[in-house]
Amino acid sequence: MEYVVARFARGRGRPGLVAPAGLTCLLALAVASALWLAPSTALAQVYLGAPVSFPAGEGPSDIAVAEFNSDSDRDVVVVNTTTDDVSVLLGGPDASFSAPAPFDATSAPAEVAVGDYDGDGDADLAVAGFNGVAVLLGTGTGGFSAQTVFPAGGSPVAIAVADFNVDGDLDLVVVNRGAGEVSVLTGGAGGTFSAPTSFPVVTSGLPESVAVGDFDADGDPDLAVASPATDNVSVLLGAAGASFGAPTNFTVVDFPHSVAIGDFNGDGDPDLATANFNSVNASVLLGGPGASFSGPTSFPAGPSPIAIAIGDFNADSDPDLAVSNRDVDTVSVLLGGAGGSFAGRLAFAAGDGPQGVAAGDFDGDGRDDLAVANANTDSVSVLANPAPAPPPTPPTPVTPLAPPLAAAPPDRDADTIADTRDNCVDTPNPPQADRDADGIGDACDASDASKGPTLGRSVVARVVSGEVFVRVPGRSSRSIARAAQVPSGFAPLKGAEILPVGTVVHAMRGRLALTSAASQTRTQRAEFYRGIFQIRQRRARLATTDIALRSTNYVKECGSAARAGRAASAFEVFSAQARRRSKKVISRLWGNGKGRFRTIGRHSAATLRGTIWLTEERCDGTLTRVTRGVVSVRDLRARRTVTVRAGRSYLARATRAAAKTRPG
Repeated sequence: MEYVVARFARGRGRPGLVAPAGLTCLLALAVASALWLAPSTALAQVYLGAPVSFPAGEGPSDIAVAEFNSDSDRDVVVVNTTTDDVSVLLGGPDASFSAPAPFDATSAPAEVAVGDYDGDGDADLAVAGFNGVAVLLGTGTGGFSAQTVFPAGGSPVAIAVADFNVDGDLDLVVVNRGAGEVSVLTGGAGGTFSAPTSFPVVTSGLPESVAVGDFDADGDPDLAVASPATDNVSVLLGAAGASFGAPTNFTVVDFPHSVAIGDFNGDGDPDLATANFNSVNASVLLGGPGASFSGPTSFPAGPSPIAIAIGDFNADSDPDLAVSNRDVDTVSVLLGGAGGSFAGRLAFAAGDGPQGVAAGDFDGDGRDDLAVANANTDSVSVLANPAPAPPPTPPTPVTPLAPPLAAAPPDRDADTIADTRDNCVDTPNPPQADRDADGIGDACDASDASKGPTLGRSVVARVVSGEVFVRVPGRSSRSIARAAQVPSGFAPLKGAEILPVGTVVHAMRGRLALTSAASQTRTQRAEFYRGIFQIRQRRARLATTDIALRSTNYVKECGSAARAGRAASAFEVFSAQARRRSKKVISRLWGNGKGRFRTIGRHSAATLRGTIWLTEERCDGTLTRVTRGVVSVRDLRARRTVTVRAGRSYLARATRAAAKTRPG
């Protein structure tokens, strides 16, 4: 019987094998997809190396591992939310990868599932995005056909694959976040799919992630759907004809963003693992007879865990967990043990803004390595996991002379705390007090962020990842600006600091969390990255915090019309040079949060309602693009307000021509 590569869910485990002809052994296959069999001798250590970065597309959010060109080297496919495509990186020797090959894939793509959808033996792609599911048929040489988009319900954000109606053709299930449901698309000949059939998951809350297993051991694939807003995982048991029963909910605390399936305690019943974004934990729910599950047991997994994958990183045959930590640029490994337990977190550096994570043997040594999609640097980080070197031959023992006195560790401020552990290296701070928890001790912290923001006067800025720089009104940064790698006129922002309104922030290399006062008693928080902006806020009963894009080279790049502050003439609009220049991006800024925040460009102002959105300053206008949630855009020239939903964008034109809302 022929088998094909398939991936059950985003960041939710290794690529597995799915048989086209029936799923009577689905449980065994789900377990096999979670375990990579290794030599019987257990190796207790993980040897993940420093991350090696490979370019991907723009805004990578999800990643999957498969074999696309039949050369036995593992390849990866990355979903690029910003550029509406996927990138395929073909694997080579020693965990190396080719340059990314882009392929168009729906609007605002979110996740990818790999399978042989046309039955030709080559791995194909199914990508869930705003417009539906894009199917790209593989050629077997690393290439793919043009996309065919199939309707899939409202706002698909996650996708998984299995043969739900047991007819030999692979089917798809997508999570429709906005509708609180899942939709099943049954497969047909030649990689075609039926119209979606929907099944409710939650009446309130937003489902985010899906995984497939056989929880009641009846041979029909079942679903596990994570809903962060309601802190639970819903189990839908499969029945004949690709149908599903009513959901049974199991509580998982602190915003479960991603779910994976494996047999963690070795009893033959599939178990669940979730990455809980609003905590520092991953939770495990052990499966039992009749699709029952234990209460969640939490294991430390690092800050902001956003995606989860399963592999065997220490070659002991027990499934381990890998969790990407978005806000601290790490990936955490939790080694599995007896009874579904997991050892303490091992943290490894990843790229900037890690999101999707996947396990695979990229260097062919039989041990699982890791690949991580980095949203802030448009890259994939590969962490190789080589086999350990044999222990060295012990030296012949000799009688030592009197041992030398160990040198005391450096302690510049003589406070008995070594500089390597001291949160105030030059100022005595024996208690190591740090009220605002920014890593800078109170004795040397010029700004105590624990006091919070002041309405209309100041905000609290905290570095989430990377490097962030600020230009504070009335504060000189001339001497600092001459330092290498510091933008001219700016000073580095360390930890958390109270910044006055009017501060200019340079976040091209990092991510900043901004907390401002929404009223006298309430605060609001959002994150901003990959841009330069000024913070503004007026004192009001319900205050809006304005984030104004800074584009210092706008006139130089966009020509005479921009210099004169007028609409372009007909000649300027239709000249070849102007056409080439019109869509040139002068500046941009990504935002992620909720509250009364408003990004302001030259031609429009965008007010969020709890979302992820992009504002781009271009020669032909200000573009607002929404990947999640809803944004209200005020077109300053047309004097109208437009609602822009996830997967769509709006261009407020620099000329007086009418602007239109359009997909992605």
